[in-house]
Amino acid sequence: MIMKIPDKAEERLLDYLDGTLSENEKAKFEVLLRTNAGLKELCTELHAVETSARSYLPEQPSKNFTGNVMKAVRQMPSPSTPPISNTLMLLGAIMVLITVAIFLLSTGVFDESATIQVNELVLIKEYVVTPLVSVNVNPSMVMNVIIFLNLAIALIVLDRSVLKPYFQRRMQGGV
Repeated sequence: MIMKIPDKAEERLLDYLDGTLSENEKAKFEVLLRTNAGLKELCTELHAVETSARSYLPEQPSKNFTGNVMKAVRQMPSPSTPPISNTLMLLGAIMVLITVAIFLLSTGVFDESATIQVNELVLIKEYVVTPLVSVNVNPSMVMNVIIFLNLAIALIVLDRSVLKPYFQRRMQGGV
């Protein structure tokens, strides 16, 4: 049978374990401990927990821990960026492709509209019984989209590989 522990007794238990009770209060509390088995059991458990917690010593870092960490941070290599010559060659190739595509567009190579007959494809005939819709493709529009995407890629490559490293060096004072 578990005995009920009075609320005030639980509050006083912590003071008793800390040793902050006066002699008179301590004597009265010890009498209560002898008469209440549940309170005595709780006191034993809390005393064991407190003893265990006081015996625990946290690990301490070595005296030169901060110095070693800072030394390692200073020795870490900075993130490498691709050489500017490779980036410029990539940008040049993209610009040549864009120039060729614009030249072909301006000469009218892609002016004719094309129709893709999906029903004429051999694989489709085997698996699809109902006739499919034919698709009209405007090659000029397709080339315009391709040119736009190439320009977007060129601007991203320029930003990431040339402009960002350049401005980072300027911020660090090493122009």
